[in-house]
Amino acid sequence: MGIARPAVTEADGTEQKVLMPNEARLRGLTYASCLYLNIKQTITSGVGRNAATSNMTEYDRMYIGDVPIMLRSKVCHLTQHTQAESPNVGECPYDQVWAPVWLGDACLTHTLLGRILYHQRQ
Repeated sequence: MGIARPAVTEADGTEQKVLMPNEARLRGLTYASCLYLNIKQTITSGVGRNAATSNMTEYDRMYIGDVPIMLRSKVCHLTQHTQAESPNVGECPYDQVWAPVWLGDACLTHTLLGRILYHQRQ
């Protein structure tokens, strides 16, 4: 199993490039990575002791789908930068919650709603 770092391929098919969280927010994209699996497929015929393997196929790095990436996780591009460097990559330097959060349509909405409700209580 492998997870690539977040990247984007443009609509016209041009080459993939690094996708930073700020760019994902501005473009309305989900900050996600490709999930790849190594799969072994075995086809058998018969039942029990009479079973015989007739074909075995291996698929290396088969694309399974996209997985949302949590900010500051191991595959996030922000792990290469400190909080002081955050303005250089488009992140807010005053964000008090410098902890992992999900950046996707529904998840971001719930995260922001939680922050708003938290600050209204104080």
